Amino acid sequence: AVVDEAALASALEAARWAPSASNTQPTRFIVARRGSAAHAAVFDALMGFNQAWAGDASALVVVLAETETEDGTVRPWALYDAGQAAGHFTVQGADALAFVRQRHNIPGGSTDLEREQRQQAFLSSMAHKILSAGTLTNRSTFNALIGAVQKAVTIDQNWDLTSFASQMAGINSGAIKFTTIPTTNIDYTPPGYSNMSAIQVTPSAVQAFFAKITGSGNADLSTGGSSTGSSDTATANSNNSATTVDVWNASGQTGLAALVLKDLTNEGFNAGNASNASSRSASVVYYRAGEQTAGQRVDNALGGGLTLEEGSSVPSGHVWVYLGRGYSGPGAEGITGASHVILDGGLYQAHSTTTTSTAPAAPSSSSNTIADTGTTPCVN
Repeated sequence: AVVDEAALASALEAARWAPSASNTQPTRFIVARRGSAAHAAVFDALMGFNQAWAGDASALVVVLAETETEDGTVRPWALYDAGQAAGHFTVQGADALAFVRQRHNIPGGSTDLEREQRQQAFLSSMAHKILSAGTLTNRSTFNALIGAVQKAVTIDQNWDLTSFASQMAGINSGAIKFTTIPTTNIDYTPPGYSNMSAIQVTPSAVQAFFAKITGSGNADLSTGGSSTGSSDTATANSNNSATTVDVWNASGQTGLAALVLKDLTNEGFNAGNASNASSRSASVVYYRAGEQTAGQRVDNALGGGLTLEEGSSVPSGHVWVYLGRGYSGPGAEGITGASHVILDGGLYQAHSTTTTSTAPAAPSSSSNTIADTGTTPCVN
């Protein structure tokens, strides 16, 4: 979904009129549209769990505060004023409802799928706000949320909403993914309904789609059958046992290396070291020359799509994994923020293998308009 210029300008205007101490208006906004260099730079400066949803955002808005006047006088309320402006910028309920219900004149095309993308964007933002604010762990706000949902949403009669929300409390919003079932015709006219437009699907394609998501192989959802047996998993785990994986946490998320290493050992790999490394944005899997297959198996176990590189310092039989800030694969779903106090390496040092080799050099950083030193991002 694309936020049109009028809607964005309206939100910025609301933020501009936010109250501030002595009406000094110390807040500034940087708007980065999706597809621009600025959007990529802002995205790269975000933590991994925020990158999981921010890449799909139509625009990213950076809120800045002038904490000093031109003569160096400190503005003690500048950050509070910036928070006020950001709060006024947030889309309110009525506008959000209009955003998800719009049927016509949608930028990019007024189809049901474009409308669905708006709904997914709204649900993603709502989930992030609820989970990051600790709503599900606060009894009073939790009960208020459940009451509001029950009044406004029709759900299955036997669905225990309270139990479901309790399960959601341990999930990072970045682990929530939205996808669309395969379609055959998005402008289908059913026989006998000349004034109706519908979306046509092929049942067998939808069945294969859900079988892939649930890991049930070539399942026939009408019968619950599956052609995938446990022998395939056993064979894969047997091959994995020849590889020891060492994991470096360069994401800034406490405990991530140990959690990822635990997931990899569950896939049959041998546990090496879980350690910390200097912050980086991209995740990389390093393998020994001639052992790319082992690196590929590790990448597959982590969901695929990580950068694969040959590392001259990697010992034979080992694969090194560097987890960047954009990592959101297996293990990351166990990260919920500052409440985690698992120290990297603490869970698996007893099983680690000792090596004296140095870590492979980090890939050279790209030139961005945002300078990220691993702490507070600064605008150049």
